[in-house]
Amino acid sequence: MRVGPRSEEPWWKYQFSDGESELTNHTFSQLGKPEQDKTMICLKAVSPWRFMCSHDIEFMFCGDQLELLKYGVLEILHGKTGFKYQSGTNINIVVQGGSTETDVSLPFLFPILKLVPLTEKKVVVINHLITKDTWLNLVKVNAISCFTNAYYKKKAIMKKKGPFKYTTEA
Repeated sequence: MRVGPRSEEPWWKYQFSDGESELTNHTFSQLGKPEQDKTMICLKAVSPWRFMCSHDIEFMFCGDQLELLKYGVLEILHGKTGFKYQSGTNINIVVQGGSTETDVSLPFLFPILKLVPLTEKKVVVINHLITKDTWLNLVKVNAISCFTNAYYKKKAIMKKKGPFKYTTEA
């Protein structure tokens, strides 16, 4: 990633080694802080991972702050989510614009995010590949159908109609 002075457009550029991953951005105006748009940007790294949980357990998203200190211009936004009603694992990254151009290169297997289950119960993680049809079903179920409170609206629908069923390979 190359980050330059905020006065230049575009002031940030990126490239992923896989050639397919993508970054999108949120403006701070969307977050109610329009004055922040002058000095930083909130990026969303679209994750290729999907998680599902049969129980209503919340997970905390947190960046590896000690590792990120090396780069200075990046910060992972912390938050919590559950995977019973949605499966997305996108990562929100705040990038500071500086007065000079800065290159940031994250190495392969860099621990950009930690997911911590917020429960005392034992959590079993099953990692497996899924078919393209199953992937498209997960993406379709999690497509945003409204602009505000999408998670809560989808959760209410799922509670009313029952949970969606997915087929996965063993």
